Amino acid sequence: MKTINRDPLTSDTRKLRLILFVFSAALSIGLAFFIPDPELAENLFIYSGYPMMFLLVAVWGVCLSQAKSIRLPNLQAFLSWRTLGPLAAVVFLTVFLYTREGGGFKIPFDEQLLTNVSMNMDARHLPVVSETALENLSRLEMIDKRPLLYPFILSLVHGVFGYSSSNAFYLNFVLTGVFLLLLFKIVERIANRQSAYFSIILAALMPIISQNSSGGGFEMLNLCCILAVSLVSMDFWSNPDQRNLSTLLLTVAAASNVRYESALIVVPVAALVFTNWIRQRKVDLPWITLLIPFFFLPLVWQLRAIAVNPQRFQYQVDGEGSFSLSYIWSNLESAYRFFFLPNDIYASSPFVSFIGIAGIFLIGSLCLTRTKKIFHNNPNRVAFLATAGYCLIQLAFILTFFYGKLDITITARLGLPFMLLIFICGSIILSLAFNAKSWSPLVVALFLAVSASYSFKQYSKARYTSFNTTNARIEWLLDFARTRPAENSLFVSGYPRIYEIEGMNNISISRFKLEPQKTLFSLEHKIYDHIYVIQGGKITASEKGVEKTVLPIHELSPAFELETIRESSFTTHNFIRISKLVHVDPSLHTEPIAMPDAVPSQYYSPSKEEIIQYQESFL
Repeated sequence: MKTINRDPLTSDTRKLRLILFVFSAALSIGLAFFIPDPELAENLFIYSGYPMMFLLVAVWGVCLSQAKSIRLPNLQAFLSWRTLGPLAAVVFLTVFLYTREGGGFKIPFDEQLLTNVSMNMDARHLPVVSETALENLSRLEMIDKRPLLYPFILSLVHGVFGYSSSNAFYLNFVLTGVFLLLLFKIVERIANRQSAYFSIILAALMPIISQNSSGGGFEMLNLCCILAVSLVSMDFWSNPDQRNLSTLLLTVAAASNVRYESALIVVPVAALVFTNWIRQRKVDLPWITLLIPFFFLPLVWQLRAIAVNPQRFQYQVDGEGSFSLSYIWSNLESAYRFFFLPNDIYASSPFVSFIGIAGIFLIGSLCLTRTKKIFHNNPNRVAFLATAGYCLIQLAFILTFFYGKLDITITARLGLPFMLLIFICGSIILSLAFNAKSWSPLVVALFLAVSASYSFKQYSKARYTSFNTTNARIEWLLDFARTRPAENSLFVSGYPRIYEIEGMNNISISRFKLEPQKTLFSLEHKIYDHIYVIQGGKITASEKGVEKTVLPIHELSPAFELETIRESSFTTHNFIRISKLVHVDPSLHTEPIAMPDAVPSQYYSPSKEEIIQYQESFL
């Protein structure tokens, strides 16, 4: 009979770590939900957001550098074809994807606001959205609803290369290469190298990947973090030591700070960790886990500040609210249209969707019926279940969201995590088909050729991006501003935060029209060479002919005298006008209705009519 020697110090250390972890978790919950009120929570988010992200990324980076899956190979291994082949394919596809549209903001407002936050994190270490104002009117700052990891990383790029709004595009170019490389490595580990090549080809044939690879959003970082969690999960399940657990938990903490719903990844990863503890019959927490709960504090503080006034952050508060089971059917219909119906305005490929979703159902059924054969002696596949679980949970979450319609150009990106499963399962099906019969390679090649033909047609038009005319309108306005580089001009518009990231003086219309006396002061003292006012309006047909009416949110009182400089229309029923302010008479001023962005307090609740007017200004 063998005697099992137990190390009492090790056992006591484990108990101490577990007790301290429970204490740190309880303390972080108190700091997140109970101790600060919403106003204090917002201030805590503003002043601790940057240092918390700095600490998270620093510790995460150190752990990743020691991870088996992430560590760079030695020179001899690097120069082998086994390494250079995938690397060459990834570099080629990354350049290919980026050059389909080239760098530019693809999702209006959302991407520019991320850059705005990154600009302030770089310059002042504060995670706020800002807009400038009149010289004698205070600057406006407020928090954004998006988590901080992407703007923080972008702020580091600004710090190294100097601030430029174009840095976001170059960052996503690099992240696209990382995404393809991670995708290749994961598919190679759960299937084979042939499937890995097919996976990155399928990703390159899905137009939405190209759109985001050259945009200014956080979607590529989100995909990279999901795949990084998957990769380090495999390391942990194969060798559940403290180093691999530390890397896994820190990667989960980082991934949770990318998108609004990213924190859902905690659920399947926690299930994986608990399952391992049951398997090993011990709970072994590394010291670094004591910090993990605190990395979620900025997320909670941010959400608590937003929850006070959800209308201001474009959340639904009427009817069924932002989330409801009643949205599922309509969202499923929109998902069907996006994935399977050919249309120039859908950044998708019906061919890639078909093979991928067919693969999900086929592989899913095989996992249920042939569990032992598929997972026996393959820890990588077991660990990948956590990633697959997150992708499905995230899809279910989006289907209950009031704006979870994938066939709308600005919300199609919500389906990107699910598309990871499409690429992975589709690639495995193609590999199986390729090796099935002697004539199978020809069929697979024909399928890829047809898929590529469709995708290249989509890429040549890029209607899924240009269909949203807001981008064209913004570029038209910025082109006007860039033609006056020598001028010290002020731009009054509904887009002040976009002018802000381009380094131009700006103020929102709703703030501008509240202070005619200060505007007169600016004119009389020639603080600005010119003040330009940008107004949007509606075009309607009547018996008298075509009538143009400025939107109520953009109307100025009779105190402001304007001279039209330019005017254009990007749709049949809307127009946009650039005027120069020539005179101000404060005696003629009438008080306008305060609009959402005109009120300094973040706790102001606008009426439903005001919200409609505010949204109409972007149509």
